[in-house]
Amino acid sequence: MATVKTSRTKVRTADSDQLTRTITDTATRLGVSHKTVRRMIDEGRLKTVRPLGAGRGRLVLVTEDSIRALLATAA
Repeated sequence: MATVKTSRTKVRTADSDQLTRTITDTATRLGVSHKTVRRMIDEGRLKTVRPLGAGRGRLVLVTEDSIRALLATAA
């Protein structure tokens, strides 16, 4: 059994503290490509946050709550 390292992180955003995952971790968890995850974000099916202090960088994190909601609707 392979061990997969994930970067589940608690991030401080303007709204609150949220558990989040990177796009790559989200893709692995959902069993899809990172392009599919980006498409789901664009469609509004996954919610994202940008950490405070990240500036104008490309760092986008997917909220754990939106991943769970998506998995619940698929089941």
